[in-house]
Amino acid sequence: MLSFFEKILKVITEGTVSIAAIVALLVALVGTIDILTTRVFAQAIPGAFELSEAGLVLMVFLGLAIVTREEGHIKVDIIVNRMNKRLQLICGIFALGLTACFLGMMTWQMWSLAMKSWKINEMATGLLPFPIYPVKIAALLGLTTATIEASRRFTIVLMEVLYPTRKEKP
Repeated sequence: MLSFFEKILKVITEGTVSIAAIVALLVALVGTIDILTTRVFAQAIPGAFELSEAGLVLMVFLGLAIVTREEGHIKVDIIVNRMNKRLQLICGIFALGLTACFLGMMTWQMWSLAMKSWKINEMATGLLPFPIYPVKIAALLGLTTATIEASRRFTIVLMEVLYPTRKEKP
């Protein structure tokens, strides 16, 4: 049974990936319309490139949490698969600990970037100037959620090692 915290975190994680999916659709639409107007009318959409850049940032950072939750990161497990269950869990603790630490450091740095961007009202340079700070704040949300998800997974695996529930077959 999921705790209240896990339910809220699951909703936030699913929300971030839903936003990322909508952004992916919008980036595809802007790109398609930009290509069509360039080919048909010889006129590109002003700011399409900058909007696509911001959209790609959103897709990556807002998608991190769901990948972390569902353990979808790329793994090279040729050696780990040959280990017994307990040793696999210990390797998982090490990997998830590093993941949580790196995501935490990225979140900390993104906090600094987002707040600086917000304070100076940073704008995109290009044909269509638009504020950059909402993109950085959304990336901060994605990184924060991914960090919490990695920490949650770390805690789950750590509890499996410290308090095993069933006997391992020799």
